[in-house]
Amino acid sequence: MAPTDMALIASAVVQAGRCAAVVYDGVEYECTPDNQEPLSAAILREVQQVEPTTERKGKATEEEVVNLTLPIKASQLAGESVLGKRKDLKTMLSDILAEGVEYFYTTTDIGWHWSLECVNWATLGEGSVGRRVKFALSFVDNSEANELGP
Repeated sequence: MAPTDMALIASAVVQAGRCAAVVYDGVEYECTPDNQEPLSAAILREVQQVEPTTERKGKATEEEVVNLTLPIKASQLAGESVLGKRKDLKTMLSDILAEGVEYFYTTTDIGWHWSLECVNWATLGEGSVGRRVKFALSFVDNSEANELGP
């Protein structure tokens, strides 16, 4: 395989992970600006169920973080956009994604993860959210997500 083809495949695999789609309540949300509000509204119900932190007498408790897991799926469409008209490479990308990829990411690497971390849930829900919400990622296909950093 030519080095340029290998670089294209590597870029496509990265893009497929970076633009991973969220599969939430049976609906697949592609990572586009148009899907930001519908996905946030869908997740808001779960965020609002987080119970507020209670304070101990005499001492303020440290803010507790609640982890919610987002089910995601690598976006073959996003990966194919890197490959142009190369059908042979698109087939190879499809095979690679079907086998599964181990993605290592930080909070700003995957589009949905980053954008949902930035949502002001209290404002969106028109009320107060008692705890900070942090999102973890979990692939619903054969791929795997591992968060780097603290």
